[in-house]
Amino acid sequence: MPVTAFHWGYILDFLEREMGVNFSRGVSFYDARSLEELHEPLRSHLIITNPRSNELLANIKRHLLRYYPPEHNVNILQLEGGDSLSLLKVQPLEKIDEVSISNGEAIFHLVPSPYYTLGDLACLMKKLRSPEGCPWDRQQDHLSLRPYVLEEAYEVVEAINSGEPRELCEELGDLLLQVIFHSQLAWEQRDFSLWQVIDGITTKIYRRHPHVFQSDNVSSASEVRLKWQEIKQREKGREKGGLLAIPKELPALMKAQKLQKRAADVGFDWPDLSGAVEKLHEELKELLEACDTGCRRKIEEETGDLFFALVNIARFLGVEAEIALQSTVDKFIRRFRYIEDQVQLRGGNYSAFSLEELDRWWEEAKEQETRGARAQEPCPGSTPPEKRTT
Repeated sequence: MPVTAFHWGYILDFLEREMGVNFSRGVSFYDARSLEELHEPLRSHLIITNPRSNELLANIKRHLLRYYPPEHNVNILQLEGGDSLSLLKVQPLEKIDEVSISNGEAIFHLVPSPYYTLGDLACLMKKLRSPEGCPWDRQQDHLSLRPYVLEEAYEVVEAINSGEPRELCEELGDLLLQVIFHSQLAWEQRDFSLWQVIDGITTKIYRRHPHVFQSDNVSSASEVRLKWQEIKQREKGREKGGLLAIPKELPALMKAQKLQKRAADVGFDWPDLSGAVEKLHEELKELLEACDTGCRRKIEEETGDLFFALVNIARFLGVEAEIALQSTVDKFIRRFRYIEDQVQLRGGNYSAFSLEELDRWWEEAKEQETRGARAQEPCPGSTPPEKRTT
């Protein structure tokens, strides 16, 4: 017997009368077959009707676990012939697919989610910026926050490299806060709101995926990337495209790689890796020749050319030069910290040890890392993913 609007008042009355549920925060009704329309944690009560099959139960569980904790209790009611309603059981969300409904129709009730929403975070930032808020937050503007955007973005990359989900979760939150902060500043200046930011990127993603949301057909990731670039070029117009569209504030390695990619997109590129490798050898030779002259300006110029050539090889290999170098810097820090520890254990005076001894500790640190790497899964020989930019 399908649950209809005829039963809703009866369901709410039962929950209030028999279970002491307070609906002052509101209630939302969803049919189990249309639960995909729920897109965020509900700060109101949730009632789900018509969960009629094991497949639906599994879908409900999978979908709601995005918005509610696994231990969040679900009140499972049973509606039988007429208006007979009873509490079947209280089950943690992570186990609702284990419920067996023998007769009649099941109804699920969940109290409001304990998770904060994007709107809650936006309201929090509004409060921090208010006269009753935080003095430091009130002093900030778009320019003063620039270092924090970069810092948080790099910390996200560091968390990704660490492989620690909890750390990544925290750092993504810190980066999201920067988006919220800048959106609040813009709203105060009547430029745009957070919701316009979200609407803009959502509209853009719909528009740049015609192969998903329209009738365009593509058969490979390469075709997707080409289509993406075509649409992007039409959107931004010729005057904003090309090399001038690359942000000046990017780190040099990232900027170099983007420049090379833009040049390659219009055909200015080596046919294969061998040309890029030959260019690297050429630039190294020119740097050594510059060193022989002793001219600091020429040495600096040729050093830059050598870096640029090496970045081009990274591009050919599908390696992000900035991330690769950062990983190497992190590796150096780990190994040198091991040397520092050994020196401290022996009195803390570097001058007491020869270069050979310091190098031996370096090799020990390297060997420890190598053993740790062997314990991990082997590096898959997958093809580097196609890249694109927003």
